[in-house]
Amino acid sequence: MKHDQISAAKEQRSPTEPGFAKINTDASIMEDVGSGFGVIIRDDQGQVIKSSYRFQPHVLDVEVAEAVACRDGIILAKELGLTRVIVEMDNQSLYTKLCRRTEEFSYLGNLLG
Repeated sequence: MKHDQISAAKEQRSPTEPGFAKINTDASIMEDVGSGFGVIIRDDQGQVIKSSYRFQPHVLDVEVAEAVACRDGIILAKELGLTRVIVEMDNQSLYTKLCRRTEEFSYLGNLLG
């Protein structure tokens, strides 16, 4: 990624409501190897509170990987005692499933429950 792309990405980060922390999650798939999951939690001023990354072999489905990253972010926020959080992700399908008020019966059900 070029420097101007990094700067543009920083400028596009949406501000957080006062008193809330923002959890940004993402995942990547490494073909035939597994997935990496990343979490960054920022305060309402945009300062990093905590971040984490981990690798899980054999997770090769993008939606599952994104769900695991989201779950990791929520667990980390809970461990930090954060109760007012906003979760931000880039997977529209997973976002839609998380926003539903009905139970998810697919293979993601155990991760999202």
